[in-house]
Amino acid sequence: MKIEIAKDSNAVAVDLKSVPLQTKRTLLYEKFISPIFDETGRIIDITFNAPLDFNFAYDVVDVLAKTQPTKKGLIWCNEQGDEKILTFREIRTLSNKTANFLGSQGVKKGDMVMLTMSRDWRYWPVLMGLHRIGGVAVPATYLLTAKDLEYRMNAASIKMLLTTPRFGIAAAISTLHDVLAVLGIIWLLDKEMTLLIITALLTLAGYSLNDTVVIFDRIRENQQKNPDLSLYDTINNSINQVLARSVITVLTVLFTVLSLFFLGGTAIHDFSFALLIGLLAGTFSSIFVASPLLAVKWRRAS
Repeated sequence: MKIEIAKDSNAVAVDLKSVPLQTKRTLLYEKFISPIFDETGRIIDITFNAPLDFNFAYDVVDVLAKTQPTKKGLIWCNEQGDEKILTFREIRTLSNKTANFLGSQGVKKGDMVMLTMSRDWRYWPVLMGLHRIGGVAVPATYLLTAKDLEYRMNAASIKMLLTTPRFGIAAAISTLHDVLAVLGIIWLLDKEMTLLIITALLTLAGYSLNDTVVIFDRIRENQQKNPDLSLYDTINNSINQVLARSVITVLTVLFTVLSLFFLGGTAIHDFSFALLIGLLAGTFSSIFVASPLLAVKWRRAS
């Protein structure tokens, strides 16, 4: 390196040709991709150098989780204003848990797993978990009907179906509400808990769940027909469309249960009474409990 200091001046001339260049930092993608630039610096072609055993979860996510554990790896948000930020370390942890769960359920390398995640942030950790065990992800819309799901699962030999819990949680809470309502009335009236009452509880749980599923199916259909409509408007429209059906169904069953209650004798009096209370609670919960729960923003406690 040659340095010259001019007389009567503070200027310094440096021969840069002899200055060693700094070592260029190697980026992770350069291990697997070699871009080709033209004279203006634009990419005109890409050469892929990934090995045959390349695995995105191990070769990319795990490396970044080790070298840059606190770096943001996923920023997810939706139209309702919800947001989820995951670091590479958190993605590695969640994907490892997913891989362990899938392995415990018998999913092996090459098995197909259908994902109906409804634009959920969990889709990406689940996808990385499938990468770890060599599973094949089959994305599908959550608007599919039961018949559509059955056809696709049989045609593609799907090993497992993973979906978001929104509809399931709402239906479970609604059914639990009906059972607890009947149990509470029976306790307040100091009635004996018999096998007939337990049978009535199981019967009304199935009835309530079926009524809830009818509304949920209509919500799915309307979401598919009008995807631009807000979730709240879709729920309101769906309830109004099946309201007449729900009222007619409950009145038909109610007349039968009232006949059992007044004419069936003491042997089935408690059974018909539990069904009577359960019918009213089930109709109420399907409309005013299960459906509004779909619009609830589920968040983990911080």
